Amino acid sequence: MLKKINFDARLALIVLLVFISSVISAALQHSLPDVKPVDLSCTCIHFSFDDSDEDLPPVILLHGLLGSRSSWQRINADIAIQTGREVYSCDARNHGTSPWTDEFDFEILAVDLNRMMENHHISKAILIGHSMGGATAMKLALAKPEKVEKLIVEDFAPHPITPEVGQSILLFMKVLKESLKAIPAGSNLSSANLAVKEYVISKLPPEIANDFSVTKNDRFLPLVFENGVYRWPMNLDVFIKSFENLESVLTPFSGEYNGDALFIYGTKSPFKVYEAKDIIEKLFPKAQFRAIEGAPHNIHPTYPEFLTAVLEFIENE
Repeated sequence: MLKKINFDARLALIVLLVFISSVISAALQHSLPDVKPVDLSCTCIHFSFDDSDEDLPPVILLHGLLGSRSSWQRINADIAIQTGREVYSCDARNHGTSPWTDEFDFEILAVDLNRMMENHHISKAILIGHSMGGATAMKLALAKPEKVEKLIVEDFAPHPITPEVGQSILLFMKVLKESLKAIPAGSNLSSANLAVKEYVISKLPPEIANDFSVTKNDRFLPLVFENGVYRWPMNLDVFIKSFENLESVLTPFSGEYNGDALFIYGTKSPFKVYEAKDIIEKLFPKAQFRAIEGAPHNIHPTYPEFLTAVLEFIENE
């Protein structure tokens, strides 16, 4: 009888400890805000081969601020071919052909990403995000780790953006908005692109132009010609308003993602990812780091080492 009581007591203690552990885990787990998501505009690439595993979780590519899904067009097909997986690339809220709203912060973008996965019946995916897209991917991984097979973040860290970097981003966006006035009347698309590029280069300090890959030899953000006028394919008014209060855009990161995570960063980037190593490893205990020597903030379009690192990480079981 005494042995049975002791056994029952031990069993009750184990159940209690498991319950307490689950409560603590739930309390620490990051949660997404209760906001209305938008349906993102996405493209999917998939190459089917005889030995392809159709059940492999897809890859989702998430662009940076002011970018679009087209920013991945140099490597999305390579990823699809080399991994045998579906590869999705999406325009974020307030970018490209996805809906534009007055709401914008990185938490909301994670809500949209979660909605996108539900719409496409994706239970789990490999997330690859550049800058803002990396923040979006981290937010989802911390809130819903069961939906993320692996995480790859390009040149972003889960710590506050410095005031200097924030001011650089804000200046860049304001100059972009002003640059439309520099387009001569009757310009074709090629001439208009050249006019705004020259205007932006003339108005930005060289170090900021280099940080954002705005030089005479770089590809530049695409203009859109609509209803007889040129415009930028992103909601600059909302971004400028948001970045004037930087803390509202990048809310703190919390929780823990215990899956595989790779942080790729440029040694010439102003974002200083490796300096946040301790913070990253607390949130992502299995984090790996890959430095791309000489690379600025925007790595994947022009540095083949990025694709190599991504493929190695995806294929490494």
